[in-house]
Amino acid sequence: MNKINIKKLRLRNIFLYLMLLAGSLYDLQAQQLEQYIKLAKEQSPEIKALEAQKEQLSERINELNTLGNTSFGAGYFVSQPETRTGAQVAKLSVQQSFPWFGSFKTQKKYINSLVETKNYDIAIAKNKLALAVATNYYDLYMLKDKTQIYLKNIALIDSYEALALKGVETNQASAVDVLKLQMKRKELISKKEQTQGLFYAKSTAFSNLLNQEDLLIELPDTLSLPKEELTDFNDPKIHPEVLKYDYVISSIEQEEKVNRKGANPNIGLGLDYVFVEERPGMVMDDNGKDIIMPMVNISIPIFNKKYKSITAQNNIKVQEAQQQQELQKNLIDTQLSQAIEEQISARITYQNQLENLNYAEQAQQILLQQYQNGILQYNDVLDIIELQLTMELSLTEALNNYYRQQVTINYLNQ
Repeated sequence: MNKINIKKLRLRNIFLYLMLLAGSLYDLQAQQLEQYIKLAKEQSPEIKALEAQKEQLSERINELNTLGNTSFGAGYFVSQPETRTGAQVAKLSVQQSFPWFGSFKTQKKYINSLVETKNYDIAIAKNKLALAVATNYYDLYMLKDKTQIYLKNIALIDSYEALALKGVETNQASAVDVLKLQMKRKELISKKEQTQGLFYAKSTAFSNLLNQEDLLIELPDTLSLPKEELTDFNDPKIHPEVLKYDYVISSIEQEEKVNRKGANPNIGLGLDYVFVEERPGMVMDDNGKDIIMPMVNISIPIFNKKYKSITAQNNIKVQEAQQQQELQKNLIDTQLSQAIEEQISARITYQNQLENLNYAEQAQQILLQQYQNGILQYNDVLDIIELQLTMELSLTEALNNYYRQQVTINYLNQ
């Protein structure tokens, strides 16, 4: 009986050793995560909505390829004015206005600049979605690992409880020792069930990120730290969330060019056709000849302050965008620095807890040797179990924090 339990307890050393060898599974885990991210991007309603907005903007270019409405008019002279060649009976007119030279081209450039800005919105949305998927993925692994930790510790308590029950028969343990172990077991079962509840809730959130129902989520059996961290970091100025403002500013500048074109005169071309009635009883040249009158008109915004106001607004918008760009660059720089420091701290915590678990293993073996000598102290057993449980939970939390910071760094270091 004792030998069997000792072998079970020593399996923990094997488990820790396997964790150190799990690096070979890192690529497989990364591939699985990439597949989830790809699926999320393909199915995301937010990204599809942004792409629809982009298509709508692109379609506006076709809208610009048409002139304004052509005006047609017709009139009948109730009191017919007399002219030398006859009385005017009716009049037909047609008129077409044209924007100032180059207006269409300027407007197209403005729309294209909006499309480019929307491209950055789509790219940023995809990157943020990838960050959310990866973060939830590693949270799910942590909750799964915590569940396994609780199950292992419950099994460990069961084995000690069996020893305690046997000790009661030989007066090496008391019923109080058995009750303490049973209470600890119930406590761990409760925490395990709570962790499973969190896992199911997080699974629903993960499925919603991928816009999937009843998704069977595949998680790695074990996960360990990579050998080293990323040390080559990009300048925050080239991050998409910062570069986007270059296109925002460009679109404002194009908008201002459109505004200036709008401040130019509009040209209108037209034609009036007047029907003339012949004068009876008279022989003369051009008697009853209809009148054709080409027309040109120019619309000049002499008293319109609208365009000057729009120019002033655009200047303010450019200044705002520049400040927003500087703010975003500083935020990314700060967040990247914090993520790097937290990742380093997570590795230190992970390595320390890994070493502490080894000491806890040695303490367990000492307790088992004491049991063989008939002097097992169950209060010490509970203390070791609690300490070991705390270390294991801290270990998986440090691992989770490490990978959460890693995906954050990947997002910020684009």
